[in-house]
This record gives sequence, C-alpha cells and structure tokens, in this order.
Amino acid sequence: MAEPDPATAPLPPRPPRMPRMRPAPGAVVADVPFRVAFHDVDAMQVVWHGNYIKYFELARSELERRMKLTHDVVLRHGLVCPVVDVHCRYLSPLRDGDEGRARAFIVDADRSLLIAYEIFNDTTRRKAAEGYTVQVALAADTFELVLELPDAILDGARDAAGLPRLPRGGG
Repeated sequence: MAEPDPATAPLPPRPPRMPRMRPAPGAVVADVPFRVAFHDVDAMQVVWHGNYIKYFELARSELERRMKLTHDVVLRHGLVCPVVDVHCRYLSPLRDGDEGRARAFIVDADRSLLIAYEIFNDTTRRKAAEGYTVQVALAADTFELVLELPDAILDGARDAAGLPRLPRGGG
C-alpha cells in the first residue's frame, strides 16, 4: 500500500477554543499594573510564554489579598490549594518596556476554584493573553484531596465571585 501524500492529507482538527469568561456582577476583580522587564523577553524580543503565568500569579495573589484568603489564612484551616490545571491563550505580544496589566477574577467555586485571567498591553491597547487556573484543596499535613471546604473559605470565594452561597446539608 502506498504512503499517503502529506501535501494532500487532511489537517488534524483544531483544539477547542477556550470559553470566554467574564466576571459576574459584583465580583471582586484584581487589576495589577506592571512594566515588562528585559529579563522577561526571549530572543525574539517578546515576553517568553512562561512569563504570562507569572503575570497570572501577580493578579491571583492580589485577588486573594483582597478576598482576605491569602495562603496563611488557608493554612490556618489546615489546607493548601495548589494549582492543578493552567491554560493560557496568547493573543498579542508584550515587549520589553511595555506597560501591562494583569486581571484576575473567580468564575466558579465549589470543590475547586476556577480563576480567569486577562493580560492587557496598555501600551498598544490590546489584550495580550487570557487564561484560567484550577485550584483544589488538599489537607496540609497529608496532601490528600479535601472535597468539602470550610464554610469560611467556600463562602468567601463565592462572595468574591459574585455567586450565591451553596446550600448546606444538615439536620
């Protein structure tokens, strides 16, 4: 059997597009300005793709601070909340010296925390990237998955997201 001609072979399907995420009315939104430093750019003189995750972290840290749910507060509840999934879609480059802005807001909070991000190039007035992270709660001492978050953490995250609080089981 003859090998197929690569010039006429069909292209593989495109991966699905990231859904558009917007903050709910009343949601806490963290906006953190930054200036692109020389050490953040690559040989093409644009921000190296991995540094966008650093910009996500700038905004997420500010969001957590505004929510009063910083790492030390979560740890006092015996939990750690690592990022287990990250996605970034690159739209327009950032370059050395550009004024940028990282924006973060919670999209959903239940058994995991979904935080959306937007990175803006304020120099060119274009959106540079968008993405999201997913965080889960683990017991700080064993790193076992925690499926029920303490009310203070879950309610605080849902309030910051502009989402209604979840009903409680009970008796």
